[in-house]
Amino acid sequence: MSSISPHLALNQIMGPSHIVPASSRRLNIRLSLIIMDKRSKRLISEIEKALVSRPTKIPIKSIEKLLGKTQGSDRLHELLVGTKFALENNQAQTALLLSAISLTTFPENRDCWATFGYVIQIIAATPAVWSVLEKYLGKTQDPNLLIEFRHPIRLAGKQDLVKLLPIETVELNPILITLQVNVAQRESMELATKILEKGKIMLDSNSFSATTEGEFLYCYGEHLLSLGRHTDVIRLLKPFISDQKKIDQIPEDQQKPLRAVLSSAQSRLGDHLGALATSLTHSVSKLPMDESNAAFIYNIALIFSNLQLRETAAELYYLAFQMDKNDATTGFHALYQRSHLCNWEDRDNLKNACNSAIAHSFKQGTSRLRGARMLASCAFSATTMFDSLKLQSHLLERSAEAHSELPAQNQPPPIPRKTEKIKIAYLSADIYSHATAFLIAGLMESHDREKFDIYLFSYGINQADDSFRKRIRNAVGENFLEVSQWSDEQICASIRDEKIDITIDLKGFTQNGRPFLLYSRPAPLQINYLGYPASMGMPYIDYFVGDTYTLTNNNRKQFSERLITLPIFYQPPDSSRTLTESFDRSSHLDIAEDAIVLGAFNSIYKLTPKIYDIWLKLLSKHPKCILWLTDTSISGKSRLFKLATMAGIEPNRIIFAPFLDQEEHIGRLAHVDIFLDTYPCVGHTTATDALFQGIPIVTIAGETFASRVAASALHHIACSELIAESYDSYYQLLDEFINDKEKLEMISRKVKENVKKYQLFDTQRYTRVWEEALTGIFNQWKEGLSASDFFLKI
Repeated sequence: MSSISPHLALNQIMGPSHIVPASSRRLNIRLSLIIMDKRSKRLISEIEKALVSRPTKIPIKSIEKLLGKTQGSDRLHELLVGTKFALENNQAQTALLLSAISLTTFPENRDCWATFGYVIQIIAATPAVWSVLEKYLGKTQDPNLLIEFRHPIRLAGKQDLVKLLPIETVELNPILITLQVNVAQRESMELATKILEKGKIMLDSNSFSATTEGEFLYCYGEHLLSLGRHTDVIRLLKPFISDQKKIDQIPEDQQKPLRAVLSSAQSRLGDHLGALATSLTHSVSKLPMDESNAAFIYNIALIFSNLQLRETAAELYYLAFQMDKNDATTGFHALYQRSHLCNWEDRDNLKNACNSAIAHSFKQGTSRLRGARMLASCAFSATTMFDSLKLQSHLLERSAEAHSELPAQNQPPPIPRKTEKIKIAYLSADIYSHATAFLIAGLMESHDREKFDIYLFSYGINQADDSFRKRIRNAVGENFLEVSQWSDEQICASIRDEKIDITIDLKGFTQNGRPFLLYSRPAPLQINYLGYPASMGMPYIDYFVGDTYTLTNNNRKQFSERLITLPIFYQPPDSSRTLTESFDRSSHLDIAEDAIVLGAFNSIYKLTPKIYDIWLKLLSKHPKCILWLTDTSISGKSRLFKLATMAGIEPNRIIFAPFLDQEEHIGRLAHVDIFLDTYPCVGHTTATDALFQGIPIVTIAGETFASRVAASALHHIACSELIAESYDSYYQLLDEFINDKEKLEMISRKVKENVKKYQLFDTQRYTRVWEEALTGIFNQWKEGLSASDFFLKI
C-alpha cells in the first residue's frame, strides 16, 4: 500500500496541522515516504461513502481489501497510514473508524490510543465506530477504554457501554462510577443517589489522584444540585475546593464546573458572597475572548445579579454573550439586566442575536440537565421582553428538548379517590409581599372548605413577619407547609402522601421557581397558573389558565398545555385590601395644582426606548404633564434624565416614586390622572392596582398572552376604548385624553363605575368561578376522560 521512513513519530505522520498529545510514543515499525496507490485511495473513498450513506454498518469487505492479508506491525502500518490519508482528504468517518480498528486490534500500542483519542475529539463518531468499540469491550472488558475516552462517550450519550464491564470493576473506579450514575439517572434518581453514596465511601477508603476525585465529586455535586439538595452540595464540595493542595493539581477547565456547582448551591441558599468567593478565582478581564470562558463569566454574572449588583452583572452577561453568540440564556440575561438599568445601547442587535440563538438547541455539555437549566434561566426574559409568537414556538421546542433530558419516571398513575372534597395544592416561592401573594391572599381566604381541602407548599425564603405571609398562612391553616429546605423529591412525596388531586404551580419559569418539581407527576392534574405568563411546554403540566381576551385563536399555538378559559378576568382579585389615607398631591409630588400626572409604575425593566420616546414626545407637546415613574438605580435615572434633556424636557418634570408598602402604594395612585402602560411587557398586577383606584390605563394589546393582560382587564370592564393596537394609536389615545379634560374626566368616571359594575374586584365571585373550573377538570379526570381545553361560561 505504501512505505514510510523509519521510526517516524506519530505527530510527524499527522503533519503540523494534526498534532496529537505529547504523550504518544514513536511507532515501532519501519516507515518511509508515504505513497498511496490508486487502489488504496479508491478503497478509502468507498469506505467513506459507505459510512456516510449507512452510518450504522461497518463496510467490512472494503476494509479487508484495504488491509489485505497483512498481519502484526504491517497491519498496524496500513491502518495508521490509512487514518492519516483519510484525515488529510476530509474523509473524517473513515479516519475515525480506522483509528478505532487500530486501537481495538493493537490495544497494547499507545500510539493507537493517542491517535483515536485525537480523532474522536474532532469528529463525532458514527454508530459503526461505537459498534467496533462495543465489540472490543464485550471481548476484553477493558475498563481503560471507558476511562480514557469518557468525555466523548458522555457527549455521545454512550454511557451504556459501562454495562459491558463487570460490576465489581466499575464499583472500584470513581470514573466508571460516574458513567454508571449517568445511566442510572435515566431510570431512577434514587438509584443514582445510592450508587453515588456507595462510591463516595469507596473514594474515601482509597487513594486516587486529585483529578479523579474532583471528577467524581463534580458528578455527585451536580446530581445533588438537580435534586435541590443545596446544603448537601456545599458539604460535599466545599472541603475539597478549599483544599489548596488538591485544587491546584486539577486543570483549570475541570476547576470551573466544580466551582460553578458549589457557587450555584451557595447562591440558592442565599450565601451570595460565598458564591462570589467560590467563582472569582481569576481576573475576568484577563480571560481570552473565546467560548470556553463564556460559561465561567456567566456564572460570575449570575452571582452579581443575585446580589442586585446589576450594572456589573449586565456587562458580564453582555461580555459572555459576545464570546458565545449561540448561548441564548446569556443573551437574554444581558438584555434583561440592561433593561433594569435603562441601558439601551446596542439593544436592537442584542435582541436580534437573542432571537437567533433561541431558535437553535441549547449547547450540550457534561451536565445531564443543562438544557433544562438553560431553559429555566432564560424563558421568563424571552417571554416578557418580546411580543413574538415565533419566539414562543422556539421556547416550546427548547422545552421539549429539556424534557427529554429528565430521567424516566416509573410512578404508577394516580387512582381516583372516593371523597367528597377535592384536594388542591398551590406551590410557590413568593409567599410574602410579592405580586403573587397580593393576588392570591383573598383567594386563599375565600375557598369553600366544604368542597375543597387547600394546601400551600411554600418553598421560598421564610419571612415569618411579613403581613401577606401571615395572612395566607392563617387562611390555609395547618395545611400551610414550609418546605424551603425540602428537595423536589421530598415535596412530591408529601403531595402523594396527602393524596393531592390538583397541584397548581404559581411560579413556572420565574425567579426562584422550581419548574421541574412536578415532572414525576405527583398529582393526577397539574396546572400552570398566574406566575409565568406563557406555556411551560412540559407534558407533565396539564393546563394553563387564561381568559377570553388573553387567550385567542391566534396565540393558542403558543401553549402545549390544555387551556382553562375563564369567562372573567383570569387574575384573582382581593376585595378585602385596604387603603391608607389619601393625602393631597403635595405629600407625594411637588407640582402645580393643574398639572396632569402621567403615572408609570410597571417595573422599570419593562420600559423600552420606543415607549419612552412616546412619553417624551407627550411631555414636549403638553407642558403641564408630569411623568411619575417607578424608582430605579442611579445609573438608570441618569440615562433617562439624559434622554429627556436631549429631547428638551426639564429634569424636574420626571419624578421617581420611592418603594412603598402595598397599601401606601395603591393609596398614592389616586393622584395619577392617566396610567401609562409599557409594551411588549405590559402591566399585570400593577395594572389591576391602578384599576382598583379607578385610574384609566392606556395600553397596547399584543399577540402573546403576556402582552394582553392589561388590555384584558380593561376588556372585562367594558373599557376597550383605552386599548391601542399600535405605537401610533397608543400615542394618539394619550394625546387625546391629555388634550381633552372633559374626555379624560368622562373615561375616569367610567373606569370607576365599571370596576364595580363588572365586579372586577369581587373575590367571592372569582373564587366560585375558579372552583367551578377546578371541579370541571377534576370530574373529567374521574370519568376517565383525557384532559382537553376547558371553556367555562357564566
